[in-house]
Amino acid sequence: LLKIKDMKYLKLLFTFLILTSTLISCNCFKGKASETMINLENTSWQLVKTKDRNYVVNEEKPDGISISFADANFSSSDGCNALGGEYKTEGNTIEFGPTRATMRYCDEEYMRKFGYYVPFHSVEKYEIKNNKLYLYESDGKTLLAEYSKK
Repeated sequence: LLKIKDMKYLKLLFTFLILTSTLISCNCFKGKASETMINLENTSWQLVKTKDRNYVVNEEKPDGISISFADANFSSSDGCNALGGEYKTEGNTIEFGPTRATMRYCDEEYMRKFGYYVPFHSVEKYEIKNNKLYLYESDGKTLLAEYSKK
């Protein structure tokens, strides 16, 4: 049979396990660090790659191709043309509203080096991990764009 001392130990252990599982299930450990990992507001990112193309920052274009999020709007630029519009997030889902874009003439060589296309209308999920922003189609697996934090 169990001794009284053993019973007290088991009771304490049982209470600890219940408390721990309750805190984990209610996300009570979720702190500021995890909030910043899903919040895009007031962040800027530099394009690393799209679904079919890698981008490298070089002396010719040290700012790279960027995207910024502020006041529920996003803006993106390749240095010649700009694109922007509204966005909203919930959890790891994201919806880009109708976009507006400039249509400046950019010579062929510039477009070959710096032209890009991210189908924002197809983006439905995002993830921030290791200072990188990943934009995915609705399946959460098809990567449409990868950005690094500026």
